[in-house]
Amino acid sequence: MTKSNKGVKRINVFGKFYQFDTNNIVLYSDDAPTPYCKPEQQKKHSPINNGPRAIVLNVTHQCNLACKYCFVRNYYPDQLPRMSIETAIKGIGMFQKPVAGRYIGENSYALSFFGGEPLMEWELIKQTTLTFEQMCKFAGAQGRVHITTNGTLLDDEKMQFISSHGFSLIVSCDGPAHLHDDMRPHRDGKGSHSEVLRALALVAKYPNVAKRTTIRGTFTAKNINLLERLKHNNELMMLGCAQNVSVEPASIMSEGCACLKDGHELSFTSKHYKEVKREYKECADYQIEQIKSGKPKLSWAQVDKMVNRILKRQATCNECGAGNGYWTIGPKGDIYPCHREGEPIGHVDSGIDEEKRWQWLDNRRYTHPHCNNCWARNVCGGGCRKDAQDATGSIFGQNKMACAVRKIWIKCAIHIITNIGNELAVRHFAPELLKKNSQSCKK
Repeated sequence: MTKSNKGVKRINVFGKFYQFDTNNIVLYSDDAPTPYCKPEQQKKHSPINNGPRAIVLNVTHQCNLACKYCFVRNYYPDQLPRMSIETAIKGIGMFQKPVAGRYIGENSYALSFFGGEPLMEWELIKQTTLTFEQMCKFAGAQGRVHITTNGTLLDDEKMQFISSHGFSLIVSCDGPAHLHDDMRPHRDGKGSHSEVLRALALVAKYPNVAKRTTIRGTFTAKNINLLERLKHNNELMMLGCAQNVSVEPASIMSEGCACLKDGHELSFTSKHYKEVKREYKECADYQIEQIKSGKPKLSWAQVDKMVNRILKRQATCNECGAGNGYWTIGPKGDIYPCHREGEPIGHVDSGIDEEKRWQWLDNRRYTHPHCNNCWARNVCGGGCRKDAQDATGSIFGQNKMACAVRKIWIKCAIHIITNIGNELAVRHFAPELLKKNSQSCKK
């Protein structure tokens, strides 16, 4: 290729080759003339946020389950810390740090409850939510509230509060009972799948909550079974239990979220790459079959997102706001850049330690040397910075297996688009483009 075409990369998508203009996010067939690729435009530097737009309260490290891949259970074996209401109120008070005479999130604040199992601290959640709503009203801001839960403690009383206060939910379900119960048992070894189904059936009784609910599944190297999980969770979604489905690997790195040793049966390494790739292609082929036959497409968050970006030619230099616009408050009041905690960057009593926070302030892909020559760089979003830090000691390092899997997501997206055609792809994955084109025609 000539120098002017250095942004065009030849890529292999499940045995079929394409030319990908990575600067402009345009795909060409391999036998087409090599397209001209304009130089990549310099991206604007996002402002540094002294206060967060989104806060996660890790209200407890305790949980009623004993999930085998849980990073909290393995980071904190005693699981003793529980957040006090005083710490929670100080935590949401961090929203109000002024920046250039304005308040971060003056239009919208996002508050999430995480754990452990956050529903074990239900009274704390209720009190904090009411205070948060008053704070938003005083600031003239909209407030969004979220809970990530295993679902087993949901009941009518909680659902009524969740519904009336506009919560969104992520409910964990790893697929059919034999897969879910293997990884997500109670402490006595009893499975939790039947309780999750009960919880999702309860969510379905509250359509306003169901439309803001995602069913999230996790798989490990022990038993991937991706298509089986996707089908199961999509069937639940079609019953009115949720709006979206996400099925993704437990932390990709071999030392992953459960602090696993190399060779552990749950941990992903490069030797699993071919199997992971095969499983994802199987799901992409099934998605193509569903759409071509006129059946409902699978909700598949990771790949759906990549299809959407390609169709919109939407450059995404960073999808991680850890430490800059997104903070987590631990049970004892420590401030972390990520909900997976790690090294604190401050405390609610003393504020942020800027020396510890500095590396998180601009983590977009062009600060990562390994990203700059990658064909996927403008679609990928850069992945999880905490994974990179855990793997290499720096958020600017490369978790090679995680990078490889994200490229598989993008190749699945390309495989789907090229097999169903652009018109069907837009209709199913980016219908907002149809509305936009319709409005343009009227003008």
